[in-house]
Amino acid sequence: MNTRILYCRRLDAKKIDGQKVIMPAKNIYHISVATFLLFALLGCQKHETIEPDSPPTETGELIAYSFQPGTAGDIHKIYTINSDGSGNKQAIFATIGLNHHDWSPDGTKLALVGYMGSTNSTWSIHTVNADGSNLTRLTFIDDVHDNEPSWSPNGVQIAFSSDRSAAEHREVYVMKADGTDVRRVTNSPGNYTAICLTWRPLTQ
Repeated sequence: MNTRILYCRRLDAKKIDGQKVIMPAKNIYHISVATFLLFALLGCQKHETIEPDSPPTETGELIAYSFQPGTAGDIHKIYTINSDGSGNKQAIFATIGLNHHDWSPDGTKLALVGYMGSTNSTWSIHTVNADGSNLTRLTFIDDVHDNEPSWSPNGVQIAFSSDRSAAEHREVYVMKADGTDVRRVTNSPGNYTAICLTWRPLTQ
């Protein structure tokens, strides 16, 4: 069975006068693992970035990605696009920036990060229906960075990383999908920090 890998391609950042860094544009691609045929799904302009998250859902091969505008003061937005490059559209209309998302196992919801406050100093975990409705905030601690939500395989829990225990030091937390029963599950030693979490089944 043929499979595909979804990924971003970007140019290296450049420095101007040894100081200013130009954020590179990112484009979304997918590549056939069996045939190595490359398909460009979406491109963007300099200073704008797009980042896909999670594999396509089983309902219509839909891909979600975060569009990060290059205009100062504009907010991150969640878009969806079909795996053949058609149907590109903004999926969620919100007054806060949205990023770092993960599909629920059944493809009906996204868990994602919402940037709160005038300076985006609070990152909170939210969920939203796949059609963009019912954006719901799940975590409520101000001035912390709750990040990288990841659904459990059965859709019952959401894991996320957070610096709520100590600034610049993230640990992994798990909560029910409705935001209740939040508990810390890692205790990283020294200067280590817990990031890039994902669920995997236990092996016997």
